[in-house]
Amino acid sequence: YCFTVGKDRLVKYWDVDRHEMLMEMPGHHAEVWALAVSSYGDFVITGSHDRSLRRWDRTQEPFFVEEEREKRLESMFEADLERGGADVSGAGGEGEPDGTGSSKGAEEGTAASAGRKTLDSVSAADNIIEALEMAAHEVERHKEAAAADIHGAPKAPPMNPLMLGLTPSAYVLRAVVAVKSADLESALLMLPFSDALRLLTYLPEWLQQSAGGAHAELSCRTAVLLLRLHHAQLVATAGARHVLLKLRRYLRPAVQALKDTSGFNAAGLRHIQRLVKERSSMMADD
Repeated sequence: YCFTVGKDRLVKYWDVDRHEMLMEMPGHHAEVWALAVSSYGDFVITGSHDRSLRRWDRTQEPFFVEEEREKRLESMFEADLERGGADVSGAGGEGEPDGTGSSKGAEEGTAASAGRKTLDSVSAADNIIEALEMAAHEVERHKEAAAADIHGAPKAPPMNPLMLGLTPSAYVLRAVVAVKSADLESALLMLPFSDALRLLTYLPEWLQQSAGGAHAELSCRTAVLLLRLHHAQLVATAGARHVLLKLRRYLRPAVQALKDTSGFNAAGLRHIQRLVKERSSMMADD
């Protein structure tokens, strides 16, 4: 085994026999120029251009090479995504100014930055796709079970433990709700058209669930993003018409109910504010 240091500010621990890096140890804030290993190999001293000396002691904690490798791969993947987003934003920055004094390229760069991929958004998109596939498989199982016994009462297929006791619609909703609000747009942008269309079919059912559309805001945001992204494909797909008509039938009342609730709450807050001001003025007069 050996240690190396360099301009990347890292102390690296290597397996010389396998020519494999085992661990990266960050800590310095500038290039690391000096390294010394103790006589017994139980600690290492490093010196950096940031004018600091650091001592790295060997511990008795278990060390797993695979976990360290996965951490390095994740950090590399995150760095690649960040560079990709920066390149897109930089490319959008070159444009001719329009009449408002801004450039078209700047607007494109802003849009690209808003939809930039991150490790969380990629993972969220994978989870949504996996949930859609699992839900589609569950629907097919129920259809096959219903078609197997035409003359008698259809028998329900054995329960799938992977569905966690949820219906296909609830299972997909669980995956979408788990996505962070900041990552939802990027995650939906990574869905292929076939999965986006399948996701749209679940939105009306979500709106009919508890509280008369408790997920109306999430459904509306999801619908707007998917329609904006796949508008051309949806227009050209005949099978998407009935999905969009059904979505419109349930989405409009749900959005109107949210508007009414927001207006009622805003009016109540204004009334409370007036009462507080009146009480404050009365106390000041006294």
